[in-house]
Order: sequence, then structure tokens, then C-alpha cells
Amino acid sequence: MKSLFVIIVLCTFRVSFSQNSFQGSIETPEMQVFYEGIPIELNCQANGNYKQVLMSVPSPYTAVQGSAGNVITIQCTGITMDGKKVNLGEKKFTVKKAPKPQLTWGNYEEGSIVNLIPAKLNVGYSENVPFNPSKARFKIESYTISAEGLGGVLEGEGGEITEDHINNLKKLTGNYNIAIQVHYSGTSSGIISGIFTLER
Repeated sequence: MKSLFVIIVLCTFRVSFSQNSFQGSIETPEMQVFYEGIPIELNCQANGNYKQVLMSVPSPYTAVQGSAGNVITIQCTGITMDGKKVNLGEKKFTVKKAPKPQLTWGNYEEGSIVNLIPAKLNVGYSENVPFNPSKARFKIESYTISAEGLGGVLEGEGGEITEDHINNLKKLTGNYNIAIQVHYSGTSSGIISGIFTLER
């Protein structure tokens, strides 16, 4: 029975502890890892009769950019019925960098064959990240588009390709590899690029 109980604890991301005969637990129901910029839900529960159970951080908690490698200590405190504070224990979590997002051109993923020319560039997560992709927010600050047939580089602000740049791309006939690079900010920030094959 002991081994079965340990498996259940790990699967629910519950960390139980005891201190000075008082017991509590911290749960991370959605994911077990703290990522920069990604809010994580935390629950603190206590074994005993308390009128209130508090955590040292708010829930959801979001680790800031640049904090990867830092250790976040979550403390659990119980308030007894007569108003006394009881330290129920603590748990430490190491912050990791959030996964790098993906660049899409309209509904086309990087490496796709493009027939129609979308005007919208997007940066975001697909379903393969260990959290709900909607937890992340990104903004494209600028873009650069290049292709052999363009005779130059197209540069613009934001994630909406300008009408002039769309018209330049529409002039291409045949098959071309289109290289797109964007600067993005938000949940994380940086540069991401992708190659798309334009067939016209």
C-alpha cells in the first residue's frame, strides 16, 4: 500500500510535509514546473482545524523573465481558530525558461508550402507544451522577409505585413523559399525565424 500511495501523490503534483506535528500540502494541479512568464496555479491545504490557510505567494503565481535558475520558496501557514499562526511547512521550486514559441504565417507552420499569401504573422505555442498554450501572450515588434526573387529585404513593424510588401510577394512566380524573421516580446522575448516555400 505504501508504494501505491507514493504513486498517487506524484501524479497529482502534491507535495506533503510535516513540521512540529503540524501537516500541510502544496498542490500544483496544472503543471509541476515553474516557467518564466507562465502563471501556475497553487493550492495550499492543511490537515487540521484551521479557519484559514495562507501561502506566501499569490495563486496563480508568475515567475518573471530572467529568473530561470532561481528557487521559489512557497510557505504554507495556518491560522488557528483562536487566531494563532502555525507554520505548516514549505516547498522549493526551481524556475525554468519557458519553451521557445513558434512562428506561423497565417495558418501555415514553419516549413509549409504556401499558395495564398497571408498578411498576418503570429508567434505562439502549439499543443505540445506542458501547459495550456493560452497562458502565454506574445507581440511581434518587427519583421524581416527575404527571398532570392525579391531583390532586397522587406522590413516592417508589428505582425501585419504591409500591403506594399504583400504586393511584392505576389509578383513572385514559381517556387521560392521565403525566410521570415521576427522580433517578439511578451511572455518571453527574442528573435525567431522560419522558412516557408511559396508556390505560385
